[in-house]
This record gives sequence, structure tokens and C-alpha cells, in this order.
Amino acid sequence: TTRPRLLSGGGGMVGSARDYAKFAQMVLNEGEYEGRTILPRGTARLATSNLMPPGVFFDNQHGFGAGGRVTLFDTRQGAGLSRAGWAGSTADAFGWGGAAGTLFMADSVRQFGVVLMLQTMGDSRLQRDADLASALARDADGR
Repeated sequence: TTRPRLLSGGGGMVGSARDYAKFAQMVLNEGEYEGRTILPRGTARLATSNLMPPGVFFDNQHGFGAGGRVTLFDTRQGAGLSRAGWAGSTADAFGWGGAAGTLFMADSVRQFGVVLMLQTMGDSRLQRDADLASALARDADGR
């Protein structure tokens, strides 16, 4: 009921799935949403690019941009599932996997965004990563 001192995504920031989808579209449009510039194009490109030093990786295939993970290598063919759940991504896909099964990804190569809000903690019976990678391969890549 009181405004937090520091607003941060990992610290309780609140938004709807629709808000997240609008953000994904803005990322795909390199800073624009519905004809309005939200971020300058150069800033949007920099924020979604890998800002880690050369040769520094997370999970052998990811880097980090300004507040999100960047897939550094195309993982659509034979890469298997990563611990991070981003198998089936093109290089430069940007986004974040959060607590409780949430996932956000903007894939500029295939021009789509994903917002997934499952709200479940630690349920290993869910095949979210495999199912999502399979659906993207089938629907976005036509295989």
C-alpha cells in the first residue's frame, strides 16, 4: 500500500501480461510502439545487445543486456534444452525468465514476442521449455 523506495522488476514491480506484450512489441520495433518513440533506436539496440565482455557466457550460450538475457548462438538445431529454458532461440533473442514459471522473449529474427505467465513454483512435471521450443520450431520456423 506504500510506494517502494526503489522500483525494480525483481523487487516487486507490477504489470499485466498485456503490458508485457506491449513491451515485447516495443523491443521488436527497436524502441517504437504504435508509432511513438519510447526509447531512441540506438538505446533500444544497446539495451538488448550483449553487454558482457567477450568470452563471458551464462550457460555457454547466453550473455546479458540491460536487464535481460541475450541468446548469443542460434539454438534451434540440436542444441537440446538449456538450464535457462531458451532452447529453440535465434541468436540475439532477448528476454528474461522469472520466478513462478514466467518467461518473456523478443525474437527479432522471427519477429515475435512471447509472454508466458504460468505462476507455479518448482513444478518439474511441467514440460514448459520443451513444449515451447517445439511449438516455436513448428509454428515460427515451419518444421
